[in-house]
Amino acid sequence: MRVALIKNGIVSNIIIADLASYQPETGVIAVDGSCADFGWLWNGMTFTAPSPNPAFFDAAAIKAECQKRIYAVASPNCQMNMTAYVAGDLANPQDKKSFINSLSWVQAMRGVCLGLIAGNATEFSNDSLWPICPDDVIVLASKF
Repeated sequence: MRVALIKNGIVSNIIIADLASYQPETGVIAVDGSCADFGWLWNGMTFTAPSPNPAFFDAAAIKAECQKRIYAVASPNCQMNMTAYVAGDLANPQDKKSFINSLSWVQAMRGVCLGLIAGNATEFSNDSLWPICPDDVIVLASKF
């Protein structure tokens, strides 16, 4: 028979033995372990599987995800070149509008990032959580 050895309310071992004649060590309870596994909890009547570990919250990982998504559109070098292009008054009206749109998109990305951090988000890689980059911003960034 499968025997679960319980120590401090947790299945610490499972052995094959005759439950009726098995003599556990001091502080250990032996019960029918036919429906238990290592680490399961014993409340004196039934076994329950332990709760899965809660997901780990990592603010730095959320910031890195935000940065990765922005850099996928415009690397730091690309961003500097776009800024110089617009500041040097070399951009046409459409490119200037696209540049303003890029700044708005980055601000929206940062806002989502801060919201996910404030909410202790553990799942933040889903595309639906993040603002979609406008097409004109992608076109402008592709020039650099």
